[in-house]
Amino acid sequence: MFTAQLIIGGLFQERVKIALKLIQLFFDQPINLDKPPIDALIIRSTNSIGINQIRGLKRFLSRRPYQAKIKLSLILEAEKLTLPAQNSLLKTLEEPPESSLIILLASHSANLLPTIISRVKTTRLPAKSQIHLSPEKVDHFTKTLSHLLTQGVGERLKLSIVLAKNKDQALVLSENLLFLWRQFLLAKTGVNKKESGFLKKLSLQQIEKALKNTEQIRKMLVANVNFHLAIENLFLSYPYLS
Repeated sequence: MFTAQLIIGGLFQERVKIALKLIQLFFDQPINLDKPPIDALIIRSTNSIGINQIRGLKRFLSRRPYQAKIKLSLILEAEKLTLPAQNSLLKTLEEPPESSLIILLASHSANLLPTIISRVKTTRLPAKSQIHLSPEKVDHFTKTLSHLLTQGVGERLKLSIVLAKNKDQALVLSENLLFLWRQFLLAKTGVNKKESGFLKKLSLQQIEKALKNTEQIRKMLVANVNFHLAIENLFLSYPYLS
């Protein structure tokens, strides 16, 4: 049995479902992530997963199983592990305690150290977008982006403050913009409905660059960079339309 496994890609619910199937092999009772059994430790966080949580994981795994066959630790969003936390976790992966299993779930592996990936068994699911905007929201964000692209540096910086007042808002904004640029790309290449409005003024190269920049900023936000600077840089990188 591998002492550590990484499940990446797909939707969050899909990753959890696969993890639960694996976990159930070692536990007699059904697993409830909100009320885990005594031999299971669930690590989750809204912002980041720090070194203190990994230290707690180490202490937990150092004890022998009480009821189950193993001591289990499940990290629900491993892409939120800080660099110090990853380095601390790496030491555990190099010398794992007996009768233990560590499962990491992540939407992607870009923010994980290569040394961590090399020490786990990886299950890759097809990448899927978890972003689904209603037609009303698509229209709203299209108008917002249309206005942004006609503005100079000063106004773009002001808009970055208005549209992203905290990290959570910045992350949601980047994901929504990512969804929008993907739709623009499909329209520009003729896969979706025909391009219209300001989209006609954008070249395919400009859309591809904006899409790439938005994806990069989204990854940086997940990695816990300064959200103010991230959104400012994103807005300034977008093309200007007269």
